[in-house]
Amino acid sequence: MRQKTVFALAGAAAAGAVLAIAAVVTQPRVETSAGNGALVFPGLTEKLQDNLKSVVIRHAGGTISLDRDGNTFRYRERANYPADPQKVVDLVVDIARLTRLESKTNQPDRYGRLDLQDPTEKGSNAKQVTLLDAGGKEMATLIVGKRKYTLGGKEGGTYIRLPGDAQTWLALGEVNPGVAPRDWLAKDIVDVPDAAIKRVTVTTPKGERVIASRGADEKFAIENLPRNVSLESDFTAEEYGRILAGLQADDIAPAAQVPFPKDKTYTAVVDTVEGSTITVEMTEVDDKSWIKVSATPAPGLAAESSAAQAMAGLKARGEGRVFQVPAYKVAIMKRTLADLRSKPGQAG
Repeated sequence: MRQKTVFALAGAAAAGAVLAIAAVVTQPRVETSAGNGALVFPGLTEKLQDNLKSVVIRHAGGTISLDRDGNTFRYRERANYPADPQKVVDLVVDIARLTRLESKTNQPDRYGRLDLQDPTEKGSNAKQVTLLDAGGKEMATLIVGKRKYTLGGKEGGTYIRLPGDAQTWLALGEVNPGVAPRDWLAKDIVDVPDAAIKRVTVTTPKGERVIASRGADEKFAIENLPRNVSLESDFTAEEYGRILAGLQADDIAPAAQVPFPKDKTYTAVVDTVEGSTITVEMTEVDDKSWIKVSATPAPGLAAESSAAQAMAGLKARGEGRVFQVPAYKVAIMKRTLADLRSKPGQAG
């Protein structure tokens, strides 16, 4: 396979995955659970196809709103960034399949034992999930509590309560609405394999630069390493080639909410073998790593090509937004030439 086709194929694969998931979103498949109990929400399956507009999760830490926009769900509190559509569909399907197994307590002072108290109470582990139609009308709403793992079958159980109803239930089925941003975000920011990268130039806030490039032997080397200086490891330069491999977000915010001061911002300019450029800026706020991403397609790149579409998608994802990423994924951006040198007594 020629190098210049790698990035294009990577973009095509990503686009195909999105289209496959979108098909599931538009045609959710819901099957009634086996069991002797009645469905918690009879008739919900038939309503979901065309009417579901929003999924809202309320918990002690705040609210998560996932709004349907065509074949996409958008995370309202995270700059309307796309949510993971499969996770949203799975949650809705799980709710539609719930069946009542056994009535439990109807005493409010005992709700806490099942995590079924008011979800907005401080310290509460309960979550209230509400499905809304396009008119804002509730299609279904329930308070989700602890899970039960001892039913003896493939499916577990979940303790639930309907708002306004004192009765609690053990229901057949597993409903597990996460409350962290990364539980719902479409986490993939960019995934460029090292075979598609030609050169990486990293600049620190003090202006120090590290330039890593692919040589004729297909291996990365540090271009501006002083003569007679060796690297700490034979694999050090290769780390720069993986700088955009599998980069995922733990959180997302509007760009205006996270400052990127010049004296605290690291920059990586990544040139691909086909001539496109991806720029990543990184800063740290309260020990968390935040990045900005921008993309410039190669001159003359056909707009209909998968590579061009991948670049356009990256540009759209990064526009007006910043991403919190795991610190280890961008740690290489903080290293200077002095950091990369082998230390006395250290083998290369």
